[in-house]
Amino acid sequence: MLNVVIDDVIYKAHRGELLVDLISRTGGSIPHVCYHPQLGPIKTCDTCMVEVNGQLVRACTATANEGIEDIDEVLARLGCAG
Repeated sequence: MLNVVIDDVIYKAHRGELLVDLISRTGGSIPHVCYHPQLGPIKTCDTCMVEVNGQLVRACTATANEGIEDIDEVLARLGCAG
């Protein structure tokens, strides 16, 4: 298990867990159009963009791993990314 910071709160994440799943599992809300947990990422809509360590990434393809210090889902919640 890894410690991952989402909007200044520390959560436990499984190594390799998709960020969209982690955010949903921890009670967060992130828009996504083309992602479904049983189908995996399709990577076409860009509505699930989040900022990770200062870079915009798709939450449906980025995974929890060593080196992720901060995930800012504010951009996604406000609809400013994508």
